[in-house]
Amino acid sequence: TDYRKNWVKPERVATDRHQTKILPNKMQKAALKQIEALVASGEKRGLVVSATGTGKTYLGAFAVKKYQPRRFLYIVHREQIAKKSLESFYRVIGGPRSDYGLLTGNRHNLQAKYLFATVQTISQPEMLANFNSDEFDYILIDEAHRAAAPSYQRLLHYFKPNFWLGMTATPERMDEQNVYQIFDYNLAYEIRLRDALEEKMLAPFHYVGVQDYEADGVAIDETTDLRYLASTSRVDYVLKELDYYGYCGTKAKGLVFCSRQEEARELARLFSQKGHP
Repeated sequence: TDYRKNWVKPERVATDRHQTKILPNKMQKAALKQIEALVASGEKRGLVVSATGTGKTYLGAFAVKKYQPRRFLYIVHREQIAKKSLESFYRVIGGPRSDYGLLTGNRHNLQAKYLFATVQTISQPEMLANFNSDEFDYILIDEAHRAAAPSYQRLLHYFKPNFWLGMTATPERMDEQNVYQIFDYNLAYEIRLRDALEEKMLAPFHYVGVQDYEADGVAIDETTDLRYLASTSRVDYVLKELDYYGYCGTKAKGLVFCSRQEEARELARLFSQKGHP
C-alpha cells in the first residue's frame, strides 16, 4: 500500500539500443579465449560450464560474434528461453533485425541467419528435412545437460557444423549420462558458483536443505497421491521448518514447485488458511 502511494512514474528516456555496448566481463573474456583456442585447434565440440546468473547467454553471443558464422543455430528446450536468447544475441551482434528468427511450434522462420529453435520442433523428421546437414557452421546447445535425450541426439547425428558449443550450469547428472563425453571431453571453460561469488558476479546467499516430508513413513514425491501432496500436515511441516531456519525481511516469501494444478490450488488454499496468503 505504501509503495502504491509513493510510486512516481519514471521519465522515459529515448535511447538508441546500439549506443549501449555490452562488453564481456573478466570471466567471460577468459572463457572466450579458451573457446577460440578450441576452435582454432580444429576441435569440433566444446562445453562451457557456467553457473546460473553468470551471463551464459551473453557469453554464447560474444563467441558467435567473434566466429562470424555464415549461419548459426541455437537449440534449447523452451520457446520462452529461445525468445529471450534471440534478444540477447541481437543486442550483442546487431545487424538487420530480419537476420534473427524463431523455429518453434508457433514460428517457422526457416531462412533466418541466426535461428533460435526449440528442440521439440527442429528434431521432428519433417522439419529436419528442410535443412542440409551442413546448413549451419556453428551450433549452440543451451542447457546442454539435456543433450543425451533422443531428440538432441537426433540433431547431433544429423547436423555437421564446424563447431558445436554446449553450455550448462549443471553438467553432473544423476542419470549416468555423460555430458562431457557428448562434447568430446573438451571443457572449454568453467565458471562455478564459488568462483562467481568470489568475483562478486552474484549476490551471496544461504542455502538450507530441509529433510523430505514423509507420510506414514513414505517420502513424498510428484507421483504421490494428491491427498498427501496437498495435506494440512505437510503444510504444517513446511511452516515449522520455516520458523526453525528463519528468513530475511519482514515476512517469508518464496516459491512452491507443484506437480500439477490441483496441487497448486489446494496448497494455496492451505497456506492462506495458515496465514500465508
